Amino acid sequence: MKIKANKQNNCYGRSLPQSEIDLLANAMQYDKPVNGLTHNFYRYPARFSPQFAAAAIEIFTKQGDLVLDPFMGGGTTIVEARSRGRLSIGTDINELALFVCRAKTTIITTSDAIDILNWGSNIEDIFKLNQLSGLISVENNDYYLRHLSCKDTWRIRKMLDIGLEALPRLKNNRQKLLIQCALLATGQWALDCRITIPTATEFRQQLHKKLIHIVESAVEYSRLVRKQDRIIKCTLPRRSLCIKQSATNIHKNKMILKYPKPRLILTSPPYPGVHVLYHRWQIQGRRETPAPYWISQSEDGTGGSYYTFGDRKQIGLSDYFKIAAKSFNSIRQLCSKNTIIVQLVAFPDIDWQLPNYLKMMEEAGFKQYKSTASSDTNRHIITREVPNRKWYAAQKGNTPSSKELLLIHYPR
Repeated sequence: MKIKANKQNNCYGRSLPQSEIDLLANAMQYDKPVNGLTHNFYRYPARFSPQFAAAAIEIFTKQGDLVLDPFMGGGTTIVEARSRGRLSIGTDINELALFVCRAKTTIITTSDAIDILNWGSNIEDIFKLNQLSGLISVENNDYYLRHLSCKDTWRIRKMLDIGLEALPRLKNNRQKLLIQCALLATGQWALDCRITIPTATEFRQQLHKKLIHIVESAVEYSRLVRKQDRIIKCTLPRRSLCIKQSATNIHKNKMILKYPKPRLILTSPPYPGVHVLYHRWQIQGRRETPAPYWISQSEDGTGGSYYTFGDRKQIGLSDYFKIAAKSFNSIRQLCSKNTIIVQLVAFPDIDWQLPNYLKMMEEAGFKQYKSTASSDTNRHIITREVPNRKWYAAQKGNTPSSKELLLIHYPR
């Protein structure tokens, strides 16, 4: 997607050109499966499309500007910003999100690519079910391996364990991270939302395909980033950060404070009252397992409400709005007068939740942009149907929470 950036880099005031809103709206409606660069390394829940992220970055920033995503999830914003010559910072409290984003933004060499592909060519020899293996040490194994030891799933668990045990034999952390990500993605393919579990042979074949895809994507991403790095002049030690950090006190992070003020905050925060399994796979129905944390060697915060600002069943969602307010108050302290905040949010009960959300943003120090074509701020609250929903969400049909809203704000 080629979009002409707005060259006026001063504060937009209180309105946005309708042409820019239209560009964002068109990109937002893109409903094809996520693809391109490293975006398909792992299917992280509740992703927005790279096309939407690319449009927002091209419209509102120029090369060398900082793009921040304080709820980065699978890292779509960070990948698009980095590959387009922007500085980028992504934060999240979910260690699985950190693992995935770091894998997606790993810059590899030709030697790395060759070594990973050579490793993949030996999958038949490495992954033999009759060999001994001890489960890779993680704290509370019983918790992380829940539902992986039954007659249908034990082979997949054994394959994953063999793969994890083989990682130390690789040459460097870049190679280990990408192969570990391939194991994670193949485990998701084999187990998540599936009734019929694949055979060991099918697992090996899929892992080999995934490794080839990851290497090819990482090579292309690395090529683009190196090309952009030759253009940008930056004295910072790293052009992008993916760090574990709660948004409630993000303004206190010393690493982030070394960077310039963000020109664009592009994010999709937790949705009020919406149930999203950021921390589980569902095996053969609704049997949940936190196995992704075992494979990524990460720690689960435990409990869906840990990742969603509070229990979705709480009347009035007071915890949600309290934590959201604290988060955006902290985010506000990182902003300059020229910062633009673009976010996608969904609401199960839009009639009362959207007004409360907009009030929360106002109290946190943000004003909503209006279109130059209208004095009505709601003129550009654009919606889209969330594509590629999980089966258990799609079963419910087009509920209010299946629609995402585009909100654009600026600091007061």
